[in-house]
Amino acid sequence: MRTYLLLLLLVTSLKAQISQFPYFQNFDSSHITPPALPNGWLSSQNRTPGTNDFTTTTGTSYSTPNCVISTNAKIKQFLISPVFNFSNRIVDSIKFFERRSSTHDSDVLLEASTDGGTIFNIQISDTLKYPGHTNYIQRAFVLPEALNNQSVIFRWNILGNGSGTTATIRFDNITISAKSNQDIGIIEVIQDPLYPAMGDSIFLSILVKNLGHQTINNFNLAFYIDTNYDSIPQTSEFFIRTEFETTLNPGDTLSEKIFIPWLNNSGLQFIIVAELAGDDNLSNNLKTIKINYGVKKYSIVINEIMYRPASPEPEWVELTNTTNDSIDIRDWKISDSKVSSRYLISANNYFIKPKEFIIITKDSTTFLEIRQNVKCKIFNVPNLPALNNDSDAVVIYDNRGGVIDSVFYRYYWGGSSGGKSLERISTEAPSTSKSNWGSSTHPEGCTPGKKNSISQKDFDLKIHNITYDPAFPIIGETLKINIHLKNIGKAKIESFHLLIYYDLNSDSLCTNEEIISEYSLNILLLPDVTTSVITYFLIDSVKEYNFIFKANYPEDEDTLNNIFYSKLISGYPNGTVVINEIMYAPVGGEPEWIELYNNSQYKINLKDWELSNKNSNSKYKITSSNFLFEPFDYVVITKDTSLLFNYRSGNYKSIESNSLPTYFMNNSTDAIVLYDNRNVKIDSMFYVSSWGGVNGKSLERIEAHTNSLDSTNWGSSLDSSGCTPGKQNYITPLEYDLKLVNVFSDSIEYLNEAKIFITVKNAGKNLVNNFVLNLFFDYNKDSIPQTEELIYSQNIICNLNHKDTLNIEYKWQNTGFGKKHIITVIEYPQDMRTKDNIKIFILHMGYPKNCLIINEIMYQPFSGKSEYVELFNRVNFPVELFNWKLHDYSDGDKIKINEFKLENTSLILNPGEYLILAADSSIFQQFTYLQDSIYKVFVFNKSSLSLNNEGDKIIIRDLVENLIDSLFFTPKWHNPEIDDVTGRSLERINPNIESNDSRNWSTSIDHLGGTPGKQNTIYTTVLSKSGELNFSPNPFSPDADGFEDHCIISFKLPATVAQINVKIFDSKGRLIRTLANNEPVASEGQIIWDGMNDEKSKVNMGIYIVLLEAFDVDNQTIHKLKGVVVVGGRL
Repeated sequence: MRTYLLLLLLVTSLKAQISQFPYFQNFDSSHITPPALPNGWLSSQNRTPGTNDFTTTTGTSYSTPNCVISTNAKIKQFLISPVFNFSNRIVDSIKFFERRSSTHDSDVLLEASTDGGTIFNIQISDTLKYPGHTNYIQRAFVLPEALNNQSVIFRWNILGNGSGTTATIRFDNITISAKSNQDIGIIEVIQDPLYPAMGDSIFLSILVKNLGHQTINNFNLAFYIDTNYDSIPQTSEFFIRTEFETTLNPGDTLSEKIFIPWLNNSGLQFIIVAELAGDDNLSNNLKTIKINYGVKKYSIVINEIMYRPASPEPEWVELTNTTNDSIDIRDWKISDSKVSSRYLISANNYFIKPKEFIIITKDSTTFLEIRQNVKCKIFNVPNLPALNNDSDAVVIYDNRGGVIDSVFYRYYWGGSSGGKSLERISTEAPSTSKSNWGSSTHPEGCTPGKKNSISQKDFDLKIHNITYDPAFPIIGETLKINIHLKNIGKAKIESFHLLIYYDLNSDSLCTNEEIISEYSLNILLLPDVTTSVITYFLIDSVKEYNFIFKANYPEDEDTLNNIFYSKLISGYPNGTVVINEIMYAPVGGEPEWIELYNNSQYKINLKDWELSNKNSNSKYKITSSNFLFEPFDYVVITKDTSLLFNYRSGNYKSIESNSLPTYFMNNSTDAIVLYDNRNVKIDSMFYVSSWGGVNGKSLERIEAHTNSLDSTNWGSSLDSSGCTPGKQNYITPLEYDLKLVNVFSDSIEYLNEAKIFITVKNAGKNLVNNFVLNLFFDYNKDSIPQTEELIYSQNIICNLNHKDTLNIEYKWQNTGFGKKHIITVIEYPQDMRTKDNIKIFILHMGYPKNCLIINEIMYQPFSGKSEYVELFNRVNFPVELFNWKLHDYSDGDKIKINEFKLENTSLILNPGEYLILAADSSIFQQFTYLQDSIYKVFVFNKSSLSLNNEGDKIIIRDLVENLIDSLFFTPKWHNPEIDDVTGRSLERINPNIESNDSRNWSTSIDHLGGTPGKQNTIYTTVLSKSGELNFSPNPFSPDADGFEDHCIISFKLPATVAQINVKIFDSKGRLIRTLANNEPVASEGQIIWDGMNDEKSKVNMGIYIVLLEAFDVDNQTIHKLKGVVVVGGRL
C-alpha cells in the first residue's frame, strides 16, 4: 500500500517539473510551515505509517529558520526531490549541507532516477558516512552525463544500517545547477568610491560572465534608476544602455566601468540588466545596487581628545564642522582602534553648524561639573570605550558606515600628562600627522567647546623668545636683552605696545615702579613674521635677576602668550675659582681630594657648584648648602673628610661631597671640570700621569693665573708630606727661591777628567744678583758635604729674573774611575726654600782597557756543573764593577745574543784579585773552597752563560759600555795531548800577553779541572834577563804537569815596529817549529812555545836553537837574534 501511494505521488509530481537553474532550496520560504515539506518534495513513511520520515524543522538549521530532519539510524528512509527537467541542458552539480548527531552512523546514498522514480539506478555519491563531528558539512558532487537531456528525480537514501534509534540527520541549502546553452550572468557590481559624497561622480564596475556552454557574440547592459525601489526595471526608469559586440567563450568574463555623474540626489538605486537573445537562464541577468551619498570626508573632524584626564573627569572627544553647511549627525558612530565595535553618537537629528564644536563623552554629568564653562552641545555615549594612554585610535563614521575622520595617536604626540588634552593644530592639515597635534597649552589644560590653544588665531601676537648676550653674564657686564615677537595669527599687525619689568621682589606681578623699558611700536608685522626689540641692563652683582616682558595688543585673541617670564643668574669670570691641587692617586686608603683656590677678591657661595671628570655627562654637586668661599683662600673637596683628616691632619677648610664617587679620578689620565651654579665652566684641567701626582703625591698647580691646561703649570708636590692641602702649593713660586734644576756630565769614556754641567733656576718671584756654588766629591758616600770633600767653589755674579736659568760648567780633572758621588750646593742667604738648593749627582767614569782581563774560561763543564769566566785585576788600583757586562756577539754581526749584567752591585776588585762570573751556584759544589768569603764570586742564576763548545766570543764592558777585554776562543786552544777536555777550563798563561793570542792559552791541569779564584796552573812569569833575546823558564818541561810547561820568549828590538819570523831548530839544525811567520810586532814583545813541533807532537828532551828574524819596517833592515832553549824533564 505504501509503495502504491509513493508511486501515485511521484506521478503527480511529474506534472510540475523544474526547468530553471540553478535551483536552490533552503526550506525557509514563508509558505513553508514545519513540519510540512516544500511543494514537490516527498518523504518515505517507514517509521510511522502515514507520517513522513523527513520533515521540516526550525531547530539547528544551516540557514535560518528551517532545514529538513529525520530520526533513527536503524530504519531505512529516504527524501525525494521534485522532478528536474534537463531537456536541452547539460547537468552540472548538486551541493547540500548535512549535519548528523554523534549516534547517526547509518550509511547514506545520493541516487537519481530518470524513469519517473520507478528505480533509482544512477548513483551520484559514494557511501556517505558519519563525518566524525556534529557540525554541518557541505557535500558536493558532479552530476553524471547520463542525466543530460533527462527528467531527473534525486533521492537521499538512508540505508538504516546504523545503531542509533534517536539519531538525527539534517539537510539544508540544496543547490542543483545545470549548464545552459546560452546564459550570460552578472557576477558582481562594484561602486567607486564606496562612500561617495554629495556632488561626487561615481563609477560602476560590472563583471559579466558567459555561464553557458556556447559562445556569445553580442549582448547589452541596460541601466535603470529604480525610483520606486521595487527592484523591477520599468520603461520609465530607463537610464542608459550599452551594447557589446564581442565574443565571449564559455567561462569568459568581461568587466565594464560605467561613469555615473552627480544626479543631485542624496540616494539612488540602480538596476542593471544583462540582455541576451535566447538566454536560457534569466535568473542571473539582473543586479541592483543602492548608492548612498553622504558628506565629504573631513567635513567633520576630530579636534581635541582628552584621553588621560585627571580623576574624576571622564574621557571626551571634541568634533568640529569644517564646512560652511550644517551637517546632520543622526546615526553617526564612534569607535576606538577596535573598529568592529562602533557606538552610536545620536539616534536623533542634530545639525552641527559651521565651525560649531560638540563634545562626546560617556559621563556628561561629571564632565559639566568639572567643565562648567563649556557651552557647546554634549553627547552622552554611556558605552564609549576607554582610550589607551600609550596609543589608540578615534574613528568617526557617518550613517552609511563610511569613515569621516580618524586619528591614531601616540602618547608622545602630546596629551600624556594627566589633565592635559591632545589638541589639533589645524583642521586643514592631516589628522594622521604627528606634527598637527600637541598638548594643550591652555592654563586649564584643554579648550573644550572653543578654539584650541595651539591652533592659529586670526589675531595673535606672541612674545616668541628672549635671548641674552652674553648668555651667561658675569658681574660688571652690560647685558644685551633681545625680545623676539612673532605674529602667529592669520591677520597682519600694525601696532602694539611692549613693557619690560625688572621683578625686584620676584612676585611675578607687573608694577609700574618695576618698569625698566617701554616701547610703542608702529610697524607692519605680517603673519608668520618675527621682529626684535633690544634693550640693555647692567649686571651689578652676582644674583638671580627676574624679568617680565609684556606685549599689549587690543585685538589679540590669545593673551596667554603676550607675557613672558624669564630668569637669569649672573656669575663670576672664568678662573675666579681655580683647581689648585689634586690627589688622584692616593695610597694606603687615603681618599681622593681636590683643592680649590679663590683667586679673587669676592666672597663666593659654592652652593650648587659641581665637579665632573672627563665624562661631562655626569656632574657631582659639591654642596647643597651655603658655603662662603673667602677671597684668596683654599678649600679641599673630598667624599669623606673624616678619612681625609686621618691622613692629612691640619687646620684647613674642607667640604664633604657625598655625591662624589669613591673613585672619581683615573690614575693614568683624566679631566676635572669645575662648574658654577649655572652649569657654566669656571675652570678645567686635563692631566696625564706624566705631569706628576703619582705614588701618593699630589699634582700641584704652579701659578693660579696661568692656563690650567698647560702641562708646564703642573707638577708633583715636592713637599716632604707629598702634598699641601689648604695652603700654598710647594711648587708655587716663593718671593725668594733659588733652585738647583739639573746636574749632569757628558764624560763617560776613560779620560780621567769630567765636565760637570749645573743648571740653576730662579724659582722665586724676585731678582737674584749673586750666589755661591759649591761642588763636593762625596768619597765616603754619606750624602753629607764636608769641607775636606770640596772640589769647587765659586761666587756667581748674575742677573736672574723669575724663571730665568743659568748654566754653569766645571771641568774636574783627575777624577779617577767608576761611580763618583758629587754633591752640588747653592748658598743663597735670602732663600725661603733651601730644600731645593742641594743635589746629589752620580758621575760614571770609564775604566782603561785591560784593567781587568779574562783569565780563565770554563765553557764545557761536566753535566750539572756551572760555566764560568774568571776576571783578573792586573792594574794597581781597585775596580768597582757596578753595572759591568759580560756578553757575546752573533757570527758576523754586532748584535748581542747573550748579555749578563752585574746590576746594582758594589763589588770592588782590588789589584791582583780574581772575580768569578758563574752561571749558577753549582760552582760552589765543584769548587768548595769558593765558599770562603775571601773569594769573590758573582752568580747570575742562569742555566748557563751560553758559551759555545765549538768556540765563542767573550766581551767585558764597564759601566759606560767601554770595551775592557775581549777574545774569541776555540777548542784548538786546549793542549792537544789531552784527549777529553770536558770539565777542564782554558787558562791564560800570562796576563800581560794579548788575550786573543792562542799561544797564551792552554788546558788547566788542576785535579778539579780549573782554578777559579786562584793563580792558573799554567801561569808563567817573565824573568828579567839581560840581552836581546830571553827565555823563561829555561830549561822548561812541557809534560803537562802544570810546572814550567811553557816557555816565554821575550825579545827587544832596535826598531819601533817590525815583522818577525820565529823558528826553532833541533841540535842537528833541522826546523821543527815555526812560531811566527811575518808577524807584525812592536819593539818589545813575547811569544810562547809550548814544547810542540809543527805536527803538534811534543819534542824530545834536548837542546834547541831559537832563531828570530826581524825586518825593520822603518829602516828597511833585518835583525837576527839567536838563543838556546833546553827542553828537559822534571825530576
